[in-house]
Amino acid sequence: MKLKSLHIDSYRHLENLDFDFTYPEGHEKAGKPLEKICIIGQSATGKTSLLELIRDAYQFLNDVEIVDDKYIFMHSSFLNLKVRLEFSTSSGSLLMAQNKISKDGKSYIYPVNGGGGSLGNLMKDELRLIYLSSEIISKAAIDFFNKNPIDFGNEYFVKNLHNGVFNERLDKNYIYEFVQNVDEKIWFSILFKILDFRKRFS
Repeated sequence: MKLKSLHIDSYRHLENLDFDFTYPEGHEKAGKPLEKICIIGQSATGKTSLLELIRDAYQFLNDVEIVDDKYIFMHSSFLNLKVRLEFSTSSGSLLMAQNKISKDGKSYIYPVNGGGGSLGNLMKDELRLIYLSSEIISKAAIDFFNKNPIDFGNEYFVKNLHNGVFNERLDKNYIYEFVQNVDEKIWFSILFKILDFRKRFS
């Protein structure tokens, strides 16, 4: 799933902003979402706020459930924000606005009084996100990176690392936020992939 556009009425110190993240007219991929986006600006101009807004939208969508294919069922705090995001999905499109989500032409609203019915996941297997925060540069993270994998001394991690258990954690669908307190299992998973790549490369 890729972001196509973002409109902000008001978010933190950002107001009345429109972003089009698609290829321009005349390009062979006109109207399709950009493969890469680079946000450049001076300090305190809102770059981090933009990225955190996009991150929060992905994390919100990952948790959204629907009731009988009609209503959104979850905490509505994100939908109360004065923002509008449009995404391109494998099956069509998705639009997030205040108190409403539209996916592939079908609209889901947040119920005032709720309602019974069977629950289902809105996004299923659409979401993939790795968010690297500047907070990742911490003493705890540096201490971890400076260790020799052999010296971790945790037989459970090492055993499962070699069995490929953690290698599956970054496959298929994932949403990971890398901040100061990242689960060591995630680092092991990444380390396993790096070592495996080096082994196959050489």
